[in-house]
Amino acid sequence: MFTDGSGALYIVDNGNNRVRKVTTASAPGENPAELSVPDTVYSYSQPASVPVRLASTPGAGIVAAEVWGAFDGDLLLPQSAPVTTTALTADWTLEYNLVQGVGSSMDTLKIAMATDNDTVKTAGDLLRFNFTMADRRSPASSPLALTHVLFNAGDPTATITNGSVALVGTDGTITACRSRPSRAGRSR
Repeated sequence: MFTDGSGALYIVDNGNNRVRKVTTASAPGENPAELSVPDTVYSYSQPASVPVRLASTPGAGIVAAEVWGAFDGDLLLPQSAPVTTTALTADWTLEYNLVQGVGSSMDTLKIAMATDNDTVKTAGDLLRFNFTMADRRSPASSPLALTHVLFNAGDPTATITNGSVALVGTDGTITACRSRPSRAGRSR
């Protein structure tokens, strides 16, 4: 993907040696796309698949996206495929890079995805973050923040609602112990 400085987006398909110019009908920033991550709850050691939801797609639609998601890498352990497309973006090309925090437990998944023929024009799940919850027995929570979102080289712009992933459930055993009443003070 590249732009020519005029706001037009070009998508390069090296497999077919094609370059496709993409234009949009609205002025940049006029109708933002709404992107959100829901608040979710999982138990320890459980797989967690968290959607990134697209609520609106103004203009001519979306053919390319950059999405960066920041999370606590000590609580949310990325799976072997830490990000996947959905039914909405099934034929899109997706690449990612996992950047581990330096001096912090906050890691970032940097995602770039694009298509040359399946323009997204409807609401739905754009992608999914795939984690395994840490093997912790005490409650904890991690933000799942979209720190960078770019559609079609800037058109449409994006409004973002961040979410969180909570860990609940503890292991424990409650044992009922029957105690005998004290005999003191009893008369026979």
